[in-house]
Amino acid sequence: MKHNVWPLFSSPLFLIETDLKKNELKKLEPKLKKEKTIHSPINKLSENPKQNSFHTGVEGVLQKEEYETLKDAVVKSIRCINDNYFKYKTNFIISKSWVGWAPAKSSCTIHRHQNCFLSGVVYIKAEENCGDIEFENFNHRDISVEPRHKNTIYNVERFRVIPKPGLLLLFPSNMYHKIHENNSNEDRISVPFDVMPTSFLNKYIENNEV
Repeated sequence: MKHNVWPLFSSPLFLIETDLKKNELKKLEPKLKKEKTIHSPINKLSENPKQNSFHTGVEGVLQKEEYETLKDAVVKSIRCINDNYFKYKTNFIISKSWVGWAPAKSSCTIHRHQNCFLSGVVYIKAEENCGDIEFENFNHRDISVEPRHKNTIYNVERFRVIPKPGLLLLFPSNMYHKIHENNSNEDRISVPFDVMPTSFLNKYIENNEV
């Protein structure tokens, strides 16, 4: 039967294979592990906040000169998505970026990023079973229909992505997500970041000049 489907008001999740080489990622691992990190505030909401050893770094890691190659990969990905999908007539800046350091058995509870437009993460080190990232939609329908013949992007409330080195994810900042427990014997290292449109920032500055 002839028909059309319009995914109205969708919350797109972009999975991007960056050009970062394995040897480049390997070189980044020890540098990022030396960056200052703290016990993530999100741990306070987890089931075992004292035992959960998930750490986040101080903001602005991608502004450092030694991570220029990594920043270039992030910027290139943002431009690609805007040019091909969003079509916004504005530039974007990386407003925040930090190290996500997840030792074995650590996890990160459900959350979203506030005061930003887009959010993302690029994986530097990600072994098998190191903790999938799961996105969840809280705008559930009033009636849940079960069972299903098959899960599709049109009927699921949750969607999981398996991390791997060099993979970059980009998504709306208001999209809720969590990271499952790292069941590998290695640390998972990533660089999360937030993005803002320069048009918004310029308008904000103009309206708040003193």
